[in-house]
Amino acid sequence: MFKTINAKNNIIYHFKPLESILQNSKIHFVGSGNILFLSAKSCLKNTNINFGGKNALVFIGDSTMTADSIDVQHESVCFIGSNNYFNPASRRGFAATERKNIIVGSNSLISYSIWFRTADPHLIYDKDSNLRLNPSKSIYLGDHIWVGQEVGFLKGCFIASGSV
Repeated sequence: MFKTINAKNNIIYHFKPLESILQNSKIHFVGSGNILFLSAKSCLKNTNINFGGKNALVFIGDSTMTADSIDVQHESVCFIGSNNYFNPASRRGFAATERKNIIVGSNSLISYSIWFRTADPHLIYDKDSNLRLNPSKSIYLGDHIWVGQEVGFLKGCFIASGSV
């Protein structure tokens, strides 16, 4: 296994040279202490991974990510299991923010124009108590699922294994 570390202590774990894994893809680190783990058979084609905070994790299992955008912020996780098929027809967007996670299991078929968002883009507060009314939540997709085109997965979504 290879371990690539930059000046801000961001780490990429990989089993092959990065040039063979990152095909027209980019990894961008803003913060520090982030980890990207690329399994032995993982491949990124036309994919961008952005770490916008610190101590975040992206794990890509033995799957080929094609035309994807993965954004993880401060202490969030994006986990993509193994043997998933991602239709290369158009982009998918993964946005894990506010210390929440996006978990995608293994052995699934994922179509195109799909997006994942763990938070609302606008925070809403109760005017009397000043408590937040729309907290962020993690997203969980099980194993062996089939996701059709143009689906949005919002905060708190749970898709059980074996679902279509």
